[in-house]
Amino acid sequence: MLGADAPELPLYFVDDHFVPYEGAKPVGKGWNTERRHAQRGRDDILSTDFHARAVCFASGEPTGLSQTLPGVLAQLRAVTGDHAKIMLGFDRGGSYPGVFRACRADAQPPTVRERAEAGNRRLHQRWTRLDARHKRPTVAAVAVARELAGWAWSLGTLGPAS
Repeated sequence: MLGADAPELPLYFVDDHFVPYEGAKPVGKGWNTERRHAQRGRDDILSTDFHARAVCFASGEPTGLSQTLPGVLAQLRAVTGDHAKIMLGFDRGGSYPGVFRACRADAQPPTVRERAEAGNRRLHQRWTRLDARHKRPTVAAVAVARELAGWAWSLGTLGPAS
């Protein structure tokens, strides 16, 4: 989608959504979070750059982000080049161990994996602390987003690994 205009900051956001299907064709079942039950449908995954421009899109059986992420990473590699550094951002739905295992399978350097897992733990702890203090969800989301922005900035200011 955006092959000729790859952004200069290697930060991409990945989000997946379940799309229900009511037709006659046989399709797999997935978990519909809005209706809170299993339903026939597909899983759509969208990756955007930091300008919120679509970079790549994938659709398929509802197997979960950890199963479909390698295909999205391959599309990102085709857009950015094989040796470009890629930093992925997920919503809360992407913060599962299986997703991080999929990133490891993409041969990310150990320092990138460690920083990603440490950042995920810190953001999760921040959210649970704010929730325990009975803060409104919108206030907690803004606080966590602000911390995520600062964390992404800190990654951008790091020097090359020695």
